[in-house]
This record gives sequence, structure tokens and C-alpha cells, in this order.
Amino acid sequence: MNQINVEKLKKFIGKEVQINGWVYNIRSIGKIWFVIVRDGTGYVQCVVSKNDVTEDVF
Repeated sequence: MNQINVEKLKKFIGKEVQINGWVYNIRSIGKIWFVIVRDGTGYVQCVVSKNDVTEDVF
């Protein structure tokens, strides 16, 4: 798996990547969480749906 910076994400659409950074913010709307991950090059919003992960992960 490729480890990349947020600024290079556009080049990896549809591929599995690893981003090293920190959680900048979390918002939840019921069964959906929006997690903003930040590294030194930018921010990316990740979406986690309760239907797509285990209860422990959610």
C-alpha cells in the first residue's frame, strides 16, 4: 500500500492508500461520521458510515 501526503491524493483516486497525520476534527450526524485528517500538506475529509464498519470501529 502506498503511503502518501494529502496534497497528492488526487493522483490515487480509486486506490487504497495510507495517510499519516492527525485527526483535526470529527463531526457526526447520526450513523455517519465526518473525520478531518490533517498532515503537513493539507486536510482531507473522511466519511465513516455505521453500516460499513464494525460496532467497535464506529
